Amino acid sequence: MLLVLLMFKSPLILALDSQEIERCSALIEETSEYIGVFKLGLEFFSANGPGGVASLKKRFPEIAVFLDLKLHDIPNTVGKASASLASLEVDYLTVHAQGGSEMIKAAVLALPETRITAVTVLTSL
Repeated sequence: MLLVLLMFKSPLILALDSQEIERCSALIEETSEYIGVFKLGLEFFSANGPGGVASLKKRFPEIAVFLDLKLHDIPNTVGKASASLASLEVDYLTVHAQGGSEMIKAAVLALPETRITAVTVLTSL
């Protein structure tokens, strides 16, 4: 993953753990010259939906976005859910590894331009 991150201006990822678009925007403005990828999680996505992600990408077109949703369901559902995110053109999307190889493959096939990252263990465990 480090090699892939080096494609961006910095190997640093900043987690924007907020529901507020303006708070996330302020953090991006303050740190974008030092940060390579900005991570938006389930909290942000649940509060703002795809429109919130699109809004940040429109305001800051130069940033790389890591959408940390940890998708986990049957392969067909994850594939369709992933495909529904295609218009956002995020750089990374997380799925939960416990969903198995077929589920992960469905996400990869649905988003060939996005780096699908499998989460194996939640950090709170």
